[in-house]
This record gives sequence, structure tokens and C-alpha cells, in this order.
Amino acid sequence: ENRRCLAACAGASGRVEAAVPVLAGGKTPDGLRQVRDAVGSADFLLIAASAVDLHPGGLEAGARAFREAWRGVEGGDHP
Repeated sequence: ENRRCLAACAGASGRVEAAVPVLAGGKTPDGLRQVRDAVGSADFLLIAASAVDLHPGGLEAGARAFREAWRGVEGGDHP
């Protein structure tokens, strides 16, 4: 079901142009590779609210964890 929804966002549909998927709900730095692979590209918007807000090191550390994880995904270093 998720893949069908993502595919629908990726292509034009009648008079509606393609859209960027917006993903939220339980996303963590460790899951970024799976998210990117499910979407099929880096063309998505991720709302990472709780994982950043509730990070034990605070907001800055939570944001940094996502940033570092994404760099690893782009470079192939993050699981």
C-alpha cells in the first residue's frame, strides 16, 4: 500500500502534477536508508518531530543525529 501511494505521488495524474511525498510518524535516523529505498530516491520530505524532540541529548543532538545518518546514507556508510 505504501509503495502504491508513493508511486502515485511520483507521477502526474490527470491535471494534478507530481508531488513530493511527505513522510512522518516514527521515523528515526537508523531507518533513513529504508525510507530512501522505499521512495526510490532522495526526493521526499521527512518530518522527524518526536525523534528530534525526544532525543536524550536534546534538540540539537537529535537534529545532528539525522544529519549524520543522512550523510551516511548518501555515502553508503550508514546501515
